[in-house]
Amino acid sequence: MKLKKIASLALAGIMAVSMLTACGDNISEQPPVDNGNDTTPATGYSATFEGRLSDRGDANISMSDNDALNNALKAAMDFASDSHIAKDYDINYNHKVNFVEGKVKGTDLNQVAAELIKAADTDKESMEKDVAKIFDVLNPNDNKDDYKKDNLDVVMLYVVDGGLSTDAAVMEVADAINGEIESLVRSYNTKDTNNSTVENVYTYTGSVSADTITLDANHGKSMTFVAVEIVRKLA
Repeated sequence: MKLKKIASLALAGIMAVSMLTACGDNISEQPPVDNGNDTTPATGYSATFEGRLSDRGDANISMSDNDALNNALKAAMDFASDSHIAKDYDINYNHKVNFVEGKVKGTDLNQVAAELIKAADTDKESMEKDVAKIFDVLNPNDNKDDYKKDNLDVVMLYVVDGGLSTDAAVMEVADAINGEIESLVRSYNTKDTNNSTVENVYTYTGSVSADTITLDANHGKSMTFVAVEIVRKLA
């Protein structure tokens, strides 16, 4: 009887140790605690764009991916006719990087830019503006009326000779606006109702989408569309 009791106690001890070990394993396999940082790192064309910026430009903006921008560009490109791409490729866009202004009553490409802005720019600040004026929207020194907005976003469309790889096209667009990104204002002082100085601190995030239309019926002429979105927020 004593031997049976001792054996039973030993078995119970082994089972208890096994249960504790299993619990320990389960604890170690729990997912990490969410620290609130849900920023999606830039991949694809957003990462290519960011990697091309200067150190100062890169310090001024944080790039990430944006499905909404991808969808907006895809829908906007439906407004580009094959004949217009073939004509403009020969006249204006062969071996060039071109900004396309968003005009509702313009060429096919202007219409593409306008549709992109309507879909991706919350308040349509980018409409009917050239590159410099678009960046002025983000600059409180040039756009004092909007410095208090929590969110300001601008959207730009570039077209590039499709003979380049899409990554190369994105890099050339980054080269074209790197200087403007370097000049983004990250703090701006204003006066409150008591005439005291208040510092407004801004953060900038950006996204890039790109796609290419190739005209097989026109000797493979092609045009790459690159959409760039920049959002300013009060920190």
